[in-house]
Amino acid sequence: YNNRIMKWSPNATQGERKVGKKDGYGSKLSHLHLPRGVVVDQGSYLIADSMNHRILRWSPGAEKGEVVAGGHGFGSKKSQLHLPHAVAMLHHQNDSQACPPVSTSSPVSLVVSSAVLVCTMVLASVS
Repeated sequence: YNNRIMKWSPNATQGERKVGKKDGYGSKLSHLHLPRGVVVDQGSYLIADSMNHRILRWSPGAEKGEVVAGGHGFGSKKSQLHLPHAVAMLHHQNDSQACPPVSTSSPVSLVVSSAVLVCTMVLASVS
């Protein structure tokens, strides 16, 4: 695994590293460990940093990301994620709406819970 996010322009023969360090994986905010889902939002990258059990926002030109969800080890507490595999970003106009409640009783719903948690965090920052 490369533990990085690359951007490939059309017809490019080489990609450009956008997120992650050359020196491998880790738990520092400047490292990724098995990134899974990525969403680009106004130039920033939202990343499901799977083995670090967190969702990071990495702003353009930043040397490290900021935790927007999880980052407190794996588990089922409201402050924890367990191997997030996807990220979803909901954009709202001036009116925000609540994210739908989900069950955390199955592995599939844990992934959905991660997306809803990110949705909740984004709505809180937009409101």
